[in-house]
Amino acid sequence: MKNLIRLVIAATLLFASQHLCAQYSHQICKDAAGDDVAGKTTVASPLEDAYDVHHVKFNLKVTNTTNAISGDVTTTASVVASSLGVYAFELDTAYTIDSIYINGTTATWTDTGSLHLVNLVSALPMGATFTAHIFYRNLHTFSFFSGNVGIRCNPTFYNLFQPTTFTISEAYHACKWWPCKQSLRDKIDSVDMWVTVPDSLMAGSNGKLLATISVAPGYKRYEWKERYPIDYYLISIAVANYVDYSYYMHFTGSTDSLLIQNFVYANMPIDTVERNAIDSIGLVVDYFSTLFGRYPFWKEKYGHCRVPYGGGMENQTMTSLGYFFSEIASHELAHQWFGDNVTCSTWGDITMNEGFASYCAFLADRHFYGHDATMYYLTNFHYFVNTTIPESVYRSDTSSETVIFNSTMVYDKGAAVIHMLRYILDDDATFFSILRSYQSVLAGRNASIDDLRQLTEIYTGSTVNGINVDTFFNQWFYEQGCPRYNVRWYQSGADVWVKLIQSTSVPASVAFFRTPIEIKLKSATGDTVIKVLNDQLNQVFHFNWDRTTDTVLLDPEKWVAYRLLAVGKDSTLTVPDLSALTITVSPNPTTNKWTVNNLPIGSDLMLTDINGKVLWKRHTEEENVNISANQYPTGVYILNITNCGSRIVFRLSKF
Repeated sequence: MKNLIRLVIAATLLFASQHLCAQYSHQICKDAAGDDVAGKTTVASPLEDAYDVHHVKFNLKVTNTTNAISGDVTTTASVVASSLGVYAFELDTAYTIDSIYINGTTATWTDTGSLHLVNLVSALPMGATFTAHIFYRNLHTFSFFSGNVGIRCNPTFYNLFQPTTFTISEAYHACKWWPCKQSLRDKIDSVDMWVTVPDSLMAGSNGKLLATISVAPGYKRYEWKERYPIDYYLISIAVANYVDYSYYMHFTGSTDSLLIQNFVYANMPIDTVERNAIDSIGLVVDYFSTLFGRYPFWKEKYGHCRVPYGGGMENQTMTSLGYFFSEIASHELAHQWFGDNVTCSTWGDITMNEGFASYCAFLADRHFYGHDATMYYLTNFHYFVNTTIPESVYRSDTSSETVIFNSTMVYDKGAAVIHMLRYILDDDATFFSILRSYQSVLAGRNASIDDLRQLTEIYTGSTVNGINVDTFFNQWFYEQGCPRYNVRWYQSGADVWVKLIQSTSVPASVAFFRTPIEIKLKSATGDTVIKVLNDQLNQVFHFNWDRTTDTVLLDPEKWVAYRLLAVGKDSTLTVPDLSALTITVSPNPTTNKWTVNNLPIGSDLMLTDINGKVLWKRHTEEENVNISANQYPTGVYILNITNCGSRIVFRLSKF
């Protein structure tokens, strides 16, 4: 994957109530992610890695009053190991397998919990294509309130929802409703989903609806086809008494259109807020398309199925959504780029799905509703700074879904770090070019946090605006904690000093975060904002400011994730008496350079010859400065150092 990114890039180089949104901000995608019994780190058996899935054909019978399911699934795959003698797949123990056919021949199998091993009559060689046709059924029912995911059904619930049967497969729950290989990196090339339901109901799924066919008295079959690569957990169905509330949107600058297809409850009119959110989603599709590249599945559709769920699930091309609020709707739509088109390589890299989707919801609302109305997003993103829990954005433990979908680290801090990446780049054209390349290069594939780092370095080099890219990614994605600031300031006349004292919340992980940050000087007669590079634990900055400073604000636009400990005046931050400081120049005499040590922040240096001719001068915020002497003849030179009106002079020699 690393080489792929470098080669391809080098070659081709409306708004619902803020209060209501906040209720669901930490349920947006994973309302029921907590069934840790099913947690794991990889496929159930290494035998599953012996084949590559190309196509899956579903033929299921479902209703909306129970999550009992019956039917058959045919998987077409090819052998990628040296040979395949056992076909392995997962299906929950609640299901009865009636029969299995490999290439049309009846096969025998053994069961070990939810792992099933099918014995092939004869081993298949590498490259051979085969089909596995599995007939199965179940009669059990999961309660809506049980927290279980996979296939769910609920009754009418306080008139908030209608009876619905639907699937939620992330992260490890596809096997709870179909026989599958749960491997993130084995995307399925295409899917046919046939769902037979009572003719009073409708069935929503991925891709394009090709046909609705009457198959028996009182029943009809919905035939959907997904032609784009899809990960196992993004395949879905939703069955209820729906009506189709759909429209077409058009992409800016193009005559191409996209179907926005929504299955909403027939007996439950949507209210004005929800209708506005649905009607506005086409605008958000167009906006995201300008940022990241055209909606990746535009030849099929985008839409929603209303389901009894606390948040939403980004099933490819047709999100399952409990509430049509703008923040949730934008978040789930963003997943079509970040999560569906490009899927995280491992569950440890889940912020590549969730952190980006959370950040995109912020981008959408800021675009449509403005700056002030969306600052609360950044406050929420920075919530993690109040904790000292030693966790990172990257999820090292993927055996627990509670850990994987940690909202504070994965959603909030992940979004905050993406926002900070944009800040250190200090160039939106570069930032969004990186994201468009990420989408185009990795379309239909998987990506890790490190893939994003490599892509960033291709655009910026190893260092950008004084920040080492590798260090930034390592500290903020893989390490723990954040900076904490104690801010001291003082003003004397037109001179203002601001001292940043940085500590960190988890010093054993990161002792110091080098970061640009903005300082705002507030005055009754006007404010000013200065961007500085904080590259020392204790750092003093000097500014010329001819207005009376009332107070100092750190990072007023919330670009940087940090915790503010205190802000206060400090009269010791005054004009330095240079003669009282231990400023030294060595070696003196010299043959090639002089090094000036222990300078106060904000000093001006000027080197002249014995007649006063200026040879070199520099303003510095550094404590130590080198002055080259190579270009000067043997002789005597004068170094003048000034700082806020205080002056000291050194006599230097070159031999």
